[in-house]
Amino acid sequence: MQRLTVKEVCLLLRALKLGIYEERFKYNNVDGVSLSVCEFFSDLEELGVEERDSAEILSHNIANFRMNGVPLDYIMRRKRQIMKSIISSEGLDSQCVQVVGELIICR
Repeated sequence: MQRLTVKEVCLLLRALKLGIYEERFKYNNVDGVSLSVCEFFSDLEELGVEERDSAEILSHNIANFRMNGVPLDYIMRRKRQIMKSIISSEGLDSQCVQVVGELIICR
């Protein structure tokens, strides 16, 4: 978890249905190191998570990630969804055949 960038932490928030905090985390430059030391509601509150329900969800997941690591699928699945959305919004659906990591492979 400590290796996550700010961008990856934001992708993780989206995967946890906590995307409403994404802008605050970007503004506060919250990366994996910052997130990994959060143990109490007050810690999350300092990062911008003010709703107790959201803090409980995030706190539970942080504890789980500390023990088991962050599932790569959480981040990669969200990255693929974002890239596919970009492809669609740019009208490239028929030209682009694959999304690999952060690359879009087009004909």
